[in-house]
Amino acid sequence: MNNLNQVETEQVPAPVVEEAAPRRYVIAGVVATLAIVLLCVLGVLLLTGDVLSRQASPTSEPRERPRVNIIGNVEANAPIAIRGTGFAPNEQVNLYVAMSPQASFDSFVQIGAAVAGTDGVINVTGLMLPQSESRTLYIIARGSVSGFSSPLTVSISSVAVLPSMTPSPEIPLIPTALPPTATPEPPTPTLSPQPRPTSTPTSSPTPTGTPNPNAVGVWVGRYYDNRDLIPPPVFTRYDTTLRFDWRSGSPGPGIPNDNFSVLWTRNQEFGTSNNYQFTLSVDDAARLYVDDALIIDEWRIGGLRTVTGNRFISRGIHQIRVEYYEAAGNASISLDWAVSYAGWIGRYYNTPNLSGPVVLIRDDADINFDWGLNSPAPEVNPDNFSVDWTRRVNFPLSASYVFTADVDDGVRIFVDGIAVLDNFNTTGSRTITGAIALGAGQHDVQVQYAERTGQAKIRVTWAPIIQPPTPTPTSTATPTPTETGTPTPTGTSTGTPTPTLTPAPATDTPVPTNTSTATNTPLPPTDTPVPTSTPTPTDTPPPATDTPVAFSGTSSVASFTQTPEPVTDTPAPPTQTPDATPTAP
Repeated sequence: MNNLNQVETEQVPAPVVEEAAPRRYVIAGVVATLAIVLLCVLGVLLLTGDVLSRQASPTSEPRERPRVNIIGNVEANAPIAIRGTGFAPNEQVNLYVAMSPQASFDSFVQIGAAVAGTDGVINVTGLMLPQSESRTLYIIARGSVSGFSSPLTVSISSVAVLPSMTPSPEIPLIPTALPPTATPEPPTPTLSPQPRPTSTPTSSPTPTGTPNPNAVGVWVGRYYDNRDLIPPPVFTRYDTTLRFDWRSGSPGPGIPNDNFSVLWTRNQEFGTSNNYQFTLSVDDAARLYVDDALIIDEWRIGGLRTVTGNRFISRGIHQIRVEYYEAAGNASISLDWAVSYAGWIGRYYNTPNLSGPVVLIRDDADINFDWGLNSPAPEVNPDNFSVDWTRRVNFPLSASYVFTADVDDGVRIFVDGIAVLDNFNTTGSRTITGAIALGAGQHDVQVQYAERTGQAKIRVTWAPIIQPPTPTPTSTATPTPTETGTPTPTGTSTGTPTPTLTPAPATDTPVPTNTSTATNTPLPPTDTPVPTSTPTPTDTPPPATDTPVAFSGTSSVASFTQTPEPVTDTPAPPTQTPDATPTAP
C-alpha cells in the first residue's frame, strides 16, 4: 500500500505539469498575437502616415491648373477683357494668341501682360486681338511660375466661353520653342503638363490695364452720331491701325452711314529725333494734330484725296490726334508716317567742332538763321554748338558758281567733297565767298557751321557767274587787221564791202590813197597780199573763224563764213588798186 501510495504520490505531479504547460503556451500565444497585432498596427500607421504626407505635399502648390476666360462678347476691332485664375500669387503672366491648334510657341502673338494678385487672379482689359483670316482664335496665358494655362477657344463676333472655363481638350497647341529670354530648359511638349519655367518674363508691348486715353501704341477711337464731334460718343474702342474704308456703310452699331464723326488719339513713342512726313488719305474731311500743333487741315467736304505734312519730332512719346467726319457717299481714312527730308538735313552738336553725339536732327528749309544770343532749339546750347547741313541740290546751268556765306562765327562749304570756302576756325561776323565750276545737274552740298560765343548767325546763298560778251576782248586781242587791211570796213560789218565796190570811179581820187595809208600800216602783211591778191581774203577767213570762237556767238561765225564770198568779188576791182598802190609810195 505504501508502495502503491508512493507510486501514486509520485504520479500525481505529472498531470499537474501537463496542465500548466498549455496555459503558458496560451499566454505566450496571446502575447505573440498581441505583438503581431501591434506590429501590424504600427505598420499600418507608418504606411498611412507616408501616404498622408505624400498627399499633403501638393497643398503648397496651386490646386487648379491656370485658366483664362473672356468677359463679355468678342467683336471685330473691339477690345476684350480677360480674367484668369489659378496662378501663383504675384507672378508675371503673359497673354498670347495662337492662330491654329497646331501653332508653335514661336508663332504665338503676345497681346498683353499682367501680375497676378495674392489670390492668383488676373484681370486685364483693353486687349486687342490680332487680325486673322480665321474667325477662330486660341488664347493662352503663361505664368512665370505656374506655366501654361488651358487654351481658350474664341470665336469672333460671338459670346465668349462660359465662366466654367472648361478647356478645349482637342487643342494641343504644342509650343516647340521657348522665348529667347527663357533659361535653357527642355521645351514643354504640350500644354497639359505644368512646367515651371524660371525664365525672366518679357514685357508686353501692348498696353495693359483698364482702357484709358493715355495708352501707348494704340488708337483710341470715339465714334459720334453727328458731324461735329459733339459728345457723348456712341461707343469708344481701340483701333489697331488707322486705315478704314467703310464705303457707304457704317463704322459700327448706332452710327449712321452718313453724317458721323470720329476722334482718334494715340500716344506714339518715336525712337529717334527726326523730321517725319505724315500722309493722310481722306474722304470726306479730316484734321491732323501732333502735340496739339495742326499739321494737316482738310476740314472740308470732298472726294478721296491724299495730302502730306511734315514736322520735326523729338525722341519720346508724343500725342497724335485725328479728327474726321463723313458727310455723304463713300467714307474712308488712312494715316501713315515715315522719316522724310525735303530741305537741308541739319545735325546739331553741343560742341563747336562737330564732335560728340548728335543732339538734334531736323529738316531746315533754308540756311538762313539769325539766332542772336539764343539757341537754335531747346536741345542745343546757345553757345559752343555746331551744325552740319547736307543736301542734294540741282544746278540748272554748267557754269562757275559763287557761294556767299554771311556768318558769325565759322563756316565751311563743300560741293561734291571739294572745299569751296573754309573759315571754320574763325570768330566774329564776316561775309565770305568762294567759287567752283559745276556742270548742270545734281550735286552734293555740305555746309558746316560753328558758333562759339556771342552772336550766332549764318546765311548761305549761291549764284552762277554769267559771262555775256565779256569774252569779246579776246577778239580784239587777236589783232587780225588783215581783214581791215584789205577792206577796212569789213572788220566792223559785212555791209561796208558794198561801198568798196562803188568807189571804183573814186579810185582816181586821192581819197583811196588815204585809205591806202591804212594799207600801209599793214605793210608787214602786204607780203601776203602781193602774191595773194585774190587769195588774201580766202587766207584770212581761217584766222577769222578763230576769232568768232572767242565771241562765243554762232551768228558771228555765220557772218564771217559769208563774207569771203563778197570779198572774193571785191578783189576784182582792187586788182586795179595794186596798180595804184605802187604809185602811193
